Amino acid sequence: MDPWMLNMLIAWPLWEYLSRFAFALSHISQTGSVYITVAVTIERYLAVCHPRRSKQMCNSGGAAWTILGVTTFAVLFNATKFFELEVTINPMCPDGNNWQSYILLPSVMAANPLYQQVYALWLTNLVMVFLPFLTLLVLNAYIAYTIRKSLEKFDNHQEKLVFQSNMVTMYFIHLDPVI
Repeated sequence: MDPWMLNMLIAWPLWEYLSRFAFALSHISQTGSVYITVAVTIERYLAVCHPRRSKQMCNSGGAAWTILGVTTFAVLFNATKFFELEVTINPMCPDGNNWQSYILLPSVMAANPLYQQVYALWLTNLVMVFLPFLTLLVLNAYIAYTIRKSLEKFDNHQEKLVFQSNMVTMYFIHLDPVI
């Protein structure tokens, strides 16, 4: 067998597999990154706004389950990405004796207008942009509100302490001549 043909038989399945895997893995990683950020924000929300619940829920076991859940969701949501690409011989390049050019093209599934409209456009934007953004916006607003309210209470408490210490000082100053 010609060595070039042997290289082709070895390289072709490997290239197709790696291309599909890298494409899907990049989307899985992006989804995981987005939802780990959301999970950390939820944990911060619980710690700041509901500290008693936070102590019960936010521990190393809960973190492990959260990471497992986010990873599972990311893989399942992006499972179709493994089938969106096909590796084909580039028709624009002439057949060479010692080389061949390959290109990535959308698969039949990825070229389907219903798939493009429902999954690639609406579902992906909903899951990857709108829901995480709204979650981060709302929870961070609650966190900021809670911190501001806590600082106002602290300022009021601090003012009361200063007033009380001034009163005690004045009391001792006025009491001194009597003693």
